[in-house]
Amino acid sequence: MNNDPRSFKDDYEYSEKNSNSVEVKQLYEKKLNAKIIEREKIVDKKQQKSGYDVILKLDDGRVLTIEEKFRQTFYPDILLEINHIFGKKKKIGWLYKSQSEILAYFQHKNNGLMLTLWKLKELASWSKSKEFLELLNKETIKEKWSSTKEGDVFWKTKNYGVPFYVLKNKGFEYKKNNGNELPLEFY
Repeated sequence: MNNDPRSFKDDYEYSEKNSNSVEVKQLYEKKLNAKIIEREKIVDKKQQKSGYDVILKLDDGRVLTIEEKFRQTFYPDILLEINHIFGKKKKIGWLYKSQSEILAYFQHKNNGLMLTLWKLKELASWSKSKEFLELLNKETIKEKWSSTKEGDVFWKTKNYGVPFYVLKNKGFEYKKNNGNELPLEFY
């Protein structure tokens, strides 16, 4: 584990700056093949921790609950938090407690922002499966720990780094209500 904790404040500011950007709105509309008619950003911290970050209402009638994750650096995997340790308390991570139907995963690549959409509840269920554990044992999926600090408060998170190609092979792409696949990018 890296002994130099990253600053949660920096991560939060980066996420907030990008979440409300025109570029993010355009990426959502492109990926979802619909115009956003209303975007509700959840700002209550307690509600965010147990629910979702954004609600999108689309012109085709869909209402989507979104868990947004932003990574400042591109990695060819998705980082799924399974638990975090705050002092001596161990709690389940956002992967298992989020009430969102979709995970919107943003990363910078080639001076642009990319968006990949995943079905969050399917990812959470799969991460508890025998198949997932076998991939973890083969080190196809890597267990990672990270440290974070906010002011003088430190905590650790346990994550799984799951390569995009594994998820693509398992068919975790988000699908529209009519069953058509959305155009997703895998790197």
